[in-house]
Amino acid sequence: MPCRVWVPEVRAPGFGGSRAVQGCPSYRGRMTEDRGPTFDGVRIGRPATGALIDAGYRSQADLPEDLEELLALHGVGPRAVRLLDEARRGA
Repeated sequence: MPCRVWVPEVRAPGFGGSRAVQGCPSYRGRMTEDRGPTFDGVRIGRPATGALIDAGYRSQADLPEDLEELLALHGVGPRAVRLLDEARRGA
């Protein structure tokens, strides 16, 4: 099944809205799936949660020992790293 993406209404009426995009099953899931602001019980925000899930992390146990490495992921900032570190240490 083709994916649907939103196309802004920049042409005559009837040409905007959503249109099929061939061969993008993973894109569709990312577009409609709201993963929320919480990662494994830690409220780090939607962008950071999405970045961690997209990178393959599913729980705090999956995260690298040095959480600073996560700053390379688009969407993960210092605040998210600090909150994850506090949760890891039980603070």
